[in-house]
Formats: sequence, structure tokens, C-alpha cells
Amino acid sequence: MTLQPDVSDQRSQTGATLLVSLVILVLLALLGTTALKRSALQEQMTGNYYQKVVTFQASEGAVDSTINDLSILKEAMQKEGERVKRFVQSSQGLVNSSVIYSYLGTGPARGWSLDSNGTGVSRFIIASEGSIPATSARTSIEQGYVRVNPPSGQ
Repeated sequence: MTLQPDVSDQRSQTGATLLVSLVILVLLALLGTTALKRSALQEQMTGNYYQKVVTFQASEGAVDSTINDLSILKEAMQKEGERVKRFVQSSQGLVNSSVIYSYLGTGPARGWSLDSNGTGVSRFIIASEGSIPATSARTSIEQGYVRVNPPSGQ
């Protein structure tokens, strides 16, 4: 006895498997597209964070070089009350920094144990900005700086 396929079963199939597989394919395509967009956004965020860190470090470096250069501080003291600006270029030329510094005068060293022996301090304000010219990345910082002067009797 041989089995013959039932023709009525073949006619009743309406392509449900094809429809289900197409729905799954569309869902996988949407999932892939979402993953690509998310990955691109994360890459952009990482690049922006990197630029922020680079400009901040350039700005901090410009402030540190200003504080550590006594000739610059002496120049500021000679121009009391004036804002003096200087530019600092990075070694690779990718990041620019500018520093504006000014001397605010001298005063007593309040709250320190040095106050009793006539020691005073020189007060400066130093503002710096680091930027990457190729992009719009920019970081600005402003710091107060106090330099202890030798006692007045010496």
C-alpha cells in the first residue's frame, strides 16, 4: 500500500511560515539599525569627552606654566591691576591655550601661622582657555593664586 499526499492539505496552507519569517526578519533589521545608531552615538560621545579632556589639560598646563614662571609673575606685579594675556601653543599644534593673568596686590597671610612674623602674600588671578581650532571644543578655567612673600624684616 502506498501513501499518496493529500491534495486538500496543500491547498489550505496560506503562507503562514513565510509571513512569520518576514516579521522576524523585519524585527532583526530594526534591532540591527538601533544597535548601529547607538554605537555611532557612543562613539561621538567618546570623541567629545576626549576633546574636553584634551582642552582641559591644555588649559591647566597653561595655568601651571604661568604659575611656575617667575618672570611672568613679576611682569604682572609691574602692571598691577592690568590684565596681561599670553598664548601657549602645544607641541603638536593641535591645541591652543591662552592665559590672562593679573596681579591683585599684597596682603596679610590671614589664617596662617606665618601671620605673626610679618609674612604677606601676593594675590593673582589666572584665567585660561584651551581650545582645539579644528573643532568647537573649548574649556575655560579661572584660578586664584596666592604666593607667600618672605617676612618683611628680611
